[in-house]
Amino acid sequence: MKSTEITIEALTPAPEHVLGVRVEPNMLTYGPSEILLAKDGADIGGAVRLALRQDARRRHGLIADLSVHEDYARQGLEEALIAAAEARLKARGVTKIDAIVRDGEGATVPFYERGYWASRKMVLLTWDLRSLSELEVSHEFTIEEQPTPEQEFLTDFILTSYQPYWRWWKEYKEDTRWHRVEYPAAPEAPPSEELGREMRARVETRVAAFGTEAPQTLFTARLDGEIVGLCDAKAVEDDITFDWGLLVRRDYGGRRIGSALLWHALNWLKTQGLRTARIITTSGLDDYDPTVYLYSIAHGGAIRAEYLNLVKRRLHTTGGSESE
Repeated sequence: MKSTEITIEALTPAPEHVLGVRVEPNMLTYGPSEILLAKDGADIGGAVRLALRQDARRRHGLIADLSVHEDYARQGLEEALIAAAEARLKARGVTKIDAIVRDGEGATVPFYERGYWASRKMVLLTWDLRSLSELEVSHEFTIEEQPTPEQEFLTDFILTSYQPYWRWWKEYKEDTRWHRVEYPAAPEAPPSEELGREMRARVETRVAAFGTEAPQTLFTARLDGEIVGLCDAKAVEDDITFDWGLLVRRDYGGRRIGSALLWHALNWLKTQGLRTARIITTSGLDDYDPTVYLYSIAHGGAIRAEYLNLVKRRLHTTGGSESE
């Protein structure tokens, strides 16, 4: 490290792009963000971003985008930035911190050793809409577009479809340690009526906003008169282009319903002038969600990044590790 006179201070004014409320790679909503800089005189040695969860019921914080210049790396500055971000979040009364780190080469996971544990993995996939493959047509089911879906039906379908791993609406399961699930994963009910109502309310809020932020549509698969799968699509350039992505009824897997729905959603995004589609989905620490395989195999989705969600709840202790 060039100097022992390192100071950590907030960047003021904060850049415009971090001031809004946004969905982070862990699929939860935070903001506005604050950036802390580690300064060595006039030189910047590193930075980290922090924010509060946008949920009045929960005092949760976020730490993300930890970055340290190579001249200062692995000399304690990473831990100092994390500690400074934690201190600012604790001062605001948070009861839990989620840290988002990039998995793989250059990962910053080792610098979160004190008290953090990995809960789940998030996978970012993209499609080049200019080179979509042709759809292999099936006459077993039909695909229909519903640009104005019926809200109660859509909410019910989302909550009862097959989702072996965590989704953003399963709030009561967000701090589970997701390793590997057995297929087919058994359906689970929320542990209480109150948590069930909260989960439904989260979905209802997103469903009620359908099409209000950007052009959006929904494709459904119908078999024997019954809707057995759906896939939404939202025309937002350079952003996540799905609210829920691909969802299929538990008892209708393996019939190419998912690949057909995805193909229609991707082609709709192409007609809206987009060149790239993006989705983030959650998986286990030791295994991918089945949709990751479908997204990457059926129509050429490419895995661009994998993130880990690290959790810390023991915010007023020193040393030790937390396990749930």
